[in-house]
Amino acid sequence: EAGAGIGSGGAAVEEAAEQPAPAPAQAPAPTPAPAPLPDLTNDDREMIAWADKNPNATEANFDNKEITDAGAIALANKCPELTEIYLCETGVTDAGAIALANKCPELTGIFLNGTGVTDAGAIALANKCPELT
Repeated sequence: EAGAGIGSGGAAVEEAAEQPAPAPAQAPAPTPAPAPLPDLTNDDREMIAWADKNPNATEANFDNKEITDAGAIALANKCPELTEIYLCETGVTDAGAIALANKCPELTGIFLNGTGVTDAGAIALANKCPELT
């Protein structure tokens, strides 16, 4: 009887040995490098520095400056209490306007003459900033 028990145990070991070994764990795929930051203009950098120093500002005037969407997005993130923003004759487009709409809901006035803002940016501002006049 002892021999029968050994034999069946040996068979189980043989069956286990015949099964393919589990695949070795693979290293996770490398994380892709972050996208490079967009090129900032000198005026973007100046506006960002201003925003860093004035996080509670309610008005910002950067008309006729070389401001890009990157600058407008930074302004929106750093100064959410803005109620009036002047960005006429800048390089701001819908991306910047939408960021301002999402982050600065208390806007009562935003001036974007001579920018690349289209109806899409204007609609976002109208929807997110009920106090706009």
